[in-house]
Formats: sequence, C-alpha cells, structure tokens
Amino acid sequence: MALCSLLALDDLATECQPFFERLTEQYRTGNHKYPVLKVMDGCSDATPEHYVQLLPDESFDRLDLDVLRYVGSQVETKESVRELVRKHIFFTDSFGTFASGYVDEMIDPSVKDELNLLWEHSAAPTGSFFNGDKATAIEKLAAADHSSAYEIALRTLRHDSQLGEKMPAVLLKINATKATVDLCGYLSETSNKKILRAIGIAFRRHGDDRIVHKSIAEILPDASWKLRRAVAFVSGYLSQSATKDWLEQLAFGDRTLSVTQVAQCSIRKHQKEVAASKIADSVSASASHEAWAAIESIVHLVDPSILAMKADPIGFHAIFEELPWCFTKFANKQCEDRAKKIASALDSITNRWDDG
Repeated sequence: MALCSLLALDDLATECQPFFERLTEQYRTGNHKYPVLKVMDGCSDATPEHYVQLLPDESFDRLDLDVLRYVGSQVETKESVRELVRKHIFFTDSFGTFASGYVDEMIDPSVKDELNLLWEHSAAPTGSFFNGDKATAIEKLAAADHSSAYEIALRTLRHDSQLGEKMPAVLLKINATKATVDLCGYLSETSNKKILRAIGIAFRRHGDDRIVHKSIAEILPDASWKLRRAVAFVSGYLSQSATKDWLEQLAFGDRTLSVTQVAQCSIRKHQKEVAASKIADSVSASASHEAWAAIESIVHLVDPSILAMKADPIGFHAIFEELPWCFTKFANKQCEDRAKKIASALDSITNRWDDG
C-alpha cells in the first residue's frame, strides 16, 4: 500500500508541501526509501532542509549517506543546514562507518581542525576503515595544498595496490595537464589491468582529448612492446576519435602478437559502443516493454564506468527521462553486477598477461 501511494504521488503536481511529513515518516521506516527520494526529486518546493529531515538519528545506510552528500553539494544549502549535515557526517564517521568520503566532501579546508582531518584521511595507511575514501580526501586537500595532494596521489598510484586505481582520476582533477603526462609515462611501469583501465576511464572522463592524444603520440615512436600493449589496452576506454591515429596501426601492423591482440580487442570495444548507441537511440517511452532488454544489452556491451559519465557518450542517460523509476533501479543493478564481473575478471589469474 505504501509503495502504491508513493507511485501515485510521483504523478501528482510538483508542489509536495502537504506530503513532506508523510514522506519523512515513510523514509524513516526503512522501506521504499528510493521511491520516497524519487518523489522528492520531482517536488519543486523540496529544500535541503526537507532532505535532512528524512535522515535517521543513527545507523546510516548507503542511501542515507547519498542524501547527505546531495544536500552538502547544493549551492542553495544554507550554512545552518550545512552545519547540521556536518554533524550528521561526523557522527557516522566517529563510529567507523563507511562515511569518510562524505566527511571530506563537506570539509572546509580553511578551518584548521577540518584540514587536519583531511590530512589524516589523505595519509591514511592501507587497511584503515576510511581507506576507500582516501581519493576524496586528497581531492579536497588539493584546495589547501595543491602540490602535496598531487604527490600523495602519485605515490598512492605507484605503491598502493588497493587504492591505486582511484588515483588517475584524482590526479587529473588536481592538474589535468601534468597528470596526463605523468600517467602516460606510468604506462611503461605497470601491466596491472585494473590500473590501466582506471587510467583509460579517467582520461575519457576528466582528460582533454587533445592533450591525451599528444602525450600518447609522443611516447609511441620509441615505445617498447610492453608500452605499446599498455597503450593499446588503455585505448579501448578512450573515444574512437581520440585513438584513430595509432590503434589500427597497433592492431594490424605491430610486429608483436600480444600488442595486436590487445589492440584488436580495443577496436571491438569501440564497435560495441557504436552498437550500444544505436540501441539507446531506438528506445522510446511508448514501447517501454522493449526497454528492459535494451538496457540489459547496453550494459553488456559497454563498460559501466563509461555509461556513468556525465557526458553520456552512448546516450544511456537519455533513455530514462520518460521511463518509470523502476527502469533506473533495474539499470543501476545491472551496472553494479557488470562492474563486479569486470573487476573479478581483471583480478583473475587467467586474465593476467603472461610475460614470462
């Protein structure tokens, strides 16, 4: 009954003031939290204060933390609400929950105590409870100490096997031009596919195509076969237009079999993106029954990290503009499952390059 009521509210007018108290009660039961947020998203009179009121007093789950992050990121959030959000976040962080990234997003580096917390999170050793959010801490630290944050990120990339794959994006956010050169240089130092994938996706999401193209073009002429293979692998995550000058040459003209195999695999990735884009264009709200299979096909064809990009190179986000929220939930689950399979495959011994 509660779910049916929420779905009905989703079709009502955008002014929801009379329903906020009931929505808060429903959210705090822990049931149908996502539909409540979906309804709130359509309310023109929903303020950051309303979102803060949804939150429980303790025992935050991931969705609660997402609400905190959303409220904290809104330009119109009043300072009084921002302080309240900080209190919520520091409360969860003090109990060792997975909240540090949300803490770091709300921290003001100009406040000494908060800056100290950023340093603590940025320099956290592997295995700390907030370890998974070190990337966010380093990004925030860059606002106060640009060069130190960059060096911490670069050192983490090279020496932290658990968090290294988060660092390419962090480096590019801190200094895109310098990071592009450094990351291209690092391609010759690693054969870790998870790191190489992270570099490719970071270039696609945060890099400048012209700088990436120039940097790779400069290292290729005298590159070893291992570096050429790394470039071929990374190219599969870049746009087709950014790699056209070298990828086909590596795929069909390189003298090393391992390089040609990887380059041809990257070309197939580009071909799958083209196919996925055509499928996305074919989906319409009037034939929503076909959308289930279309979404599943697109997620199977394209890396979820590319599908999640704001630039939406495949046109994936546009599919959901006129579809019910259940399709978004289905897509999120499909992407989550696929991402786990990709990570597992990259970790697999059988998927490692045997250069012995």
